[in-house]
Amino acid sequence: MDRLCQLAGRFRRRGHACHVRGPGAVCRKIRRQEPGRKIPPALRARARERASALQELGLAIESRQFELYYQPQVRADTGRVEGFEALLRWNHPVRGVLAPRIFIDVAEETGLIVPLGLQVLHMACAEAMTWPDDTYVTVNVSPVQLMSSGFGSAVNDALEASGLSSKRLQLEITETGAVEELAVAELDRLRATGIAIALDDFGTGYSSFESLKNLPLDILKIDRSFITELSEGDSAVVTSVVEVAKALGMQSLAEGVETADQLSLLRTAGCELVQGYYVSRPMPATEVAEYLSATAQSSGGYFHSF
Repeated sequence: MDRLCQLAGRFRRRGHACHVRGPGAVCRKIRRQEPGRKIPPALRARARERASALQELGLAIESRQFELYYQPQVRADTGRVEGFEALLRWNHPVRGVLAPRIFIDVAEETGLIVPLGLQVLHMACAEAMTWPDDTYVTVNVSPVQLMSSGFGSAVNDALEASGLSSKRLQLEITETGAVEELAVAELDRLRATGIAIALDDFGTGYSSFESLKNLPLDILKIDRSFITELSEGDSAVVTSVVEVAKALGMQSLAEGVETADQLSLLRTAGCELVQGYYVSRPMPATEVAEYLSATAQSSGGYFHSF
């Protein structure tokens, strides 16, 4: 725990400190600048909650309470299984299985996302080594990770430790994490080794066509909110993203596909890859082999039957 806390305490963005002002920091500022002012109960409770979450999260990383679930990414036209996205779960000893939305914000605010992300990379690469050689694994990378010192080396270390080929690793970043010049340079170096880069939730941020041209990307991932709009008869955004991806020599991937109608509309729009409950729910690593066995074809390859 001490080592993790030291790592979080030393966390720096490249070249300058990363200052995050959480509820605890706000409480301390109030006490320092306005000694007589009463701290709102809600803010005090939130600060206690964050402090508790930080302690629990550090212990969870150290005791390896996290595991990865995997959701298939398949070709929209044929159903061929191309790879799996690694999705983090926390096996909390009291609260049960927790989704990332419960703890990722705390991890990013405190810098613990750096050791946690390193653990995820090693787990994903090691587990992907048990899959077919032409199947990739996608790992989500937060902006905090991407800008942390030594990120590129950490990725290479995970590949080397597992024996996984760089061509079988895909890193998924967000628009927020892709705008820093140093981050782009790091992504360029990683991509040059064979690692693929995907941009998550494209269309929900502020990336323009011009900025996309300067990013080292292989896949544009269409946010699930736009897939929902397909069912409501609005396909303009999806069609536009697919066209942008093609114009830039990238693949398009739609997440959150839940119905046959959505899949049909995505095919019509020319979207190349899909994932979502209509294909498969996320599964623990122990079930991936069974899924691959069920989708294996005698002629070779793995094809999901829609």
